[in-house]
Formats: sequence, C-alpha cells, structure tokens
Amino acid sequence: TSVIEKEDLSGERSSLFQMKAPSWYDSMVENIRKENFQQVPDRSNMVFIPEGRYIVGDAKGGTTSPISEKRMSSFYIDSTEVSCSQYARFLVMTGHRKPRHWKQATPPEGTGSVPVTGVNFFDAKLYALWAGKDLPTEWEWESAARGQEGRI
Repeated sequence: TSVIEKEDLSGERSSLFQMKAPSWYDSMVENIRKENFQQVPDRSNMVFIPEGRYIVGDAKGGTTSPISEKRMSSFYIDSTEVSCSQYARFLVMTGHRKPRHWKQATPPEGTGSVPVTGVNFFDAKLYALWAGKDLPTEWEWESAARGQEGRI
C-alpha cells in the first residue's frame, strides 16, 4: 500500500504527515498509468504564477504558520475548482468510484458546471494524476491567492 506524503502546515512535504492510502489507491494509480489514461494538462483554465517571493502565513498564529516571506518556483494553478462534468469524464475514462451522492457516473442534473463535492484527498490525487496535474501545496495555494503584493 502506498504512503502519501501530505504537506504539513509549513507547506513542506513531510514524513510527519504521511497518510496510508486506501487499498484501492495503488491499483487505480497503476491502471491510470498502464492504460495511458493520463491527459496532457489543459492549461486553458490555468493561471501562471511566476517565480518570486510571496508573503504567506497568518499574523494571528494559532494553527497556521506565522507571516513570513517564501521564495516560490513558478507554477500553474487552476483558476476554478474541478467541475462535476470534468470529474464525470474522469470517472467514465478510468472506472473510478463515483461520489456517494451521485446515482451514476454522471453528475446530478443541473450540477455539471458546479464544483465537485464528496471526494476525498485520494480521489482528488487520482483526478490530478489523470489530468496530468498535481494538487497545490498550502504555499502554492496561498501564493496564488495573495499574489506578490501579499493581498489579504
């Protein structure tokens, strides 16, 4: 069984936050790779975030990291969440399980353009693998949201 490294609160990959993948995860990863289901990343709905220094963290502290400046490499991030229609295409192509609240591998009527819900971390990782992408780290997400001006 795979062990997935999950980012810790500092945005770094950490063995302290490893999670054991469910029993079905490894076979789905193998299937996506073997069957060549991986897509060429569609960057038409992505935003380029340039390399640079970004202000991240929270002045209040608490469970988040304190405000600091972090140097980030350039990356792309989706400008919107994954829609139900996009996720349904992944389900049809890979045979992955549907969200519990869906009656079939197609989204409930009228929800095709809304963000998909009812997926867990491992479902999201598989979708990202299939889409030729990866899930953003905490720092990537925050850097994209704040921009180099440090908004928020």
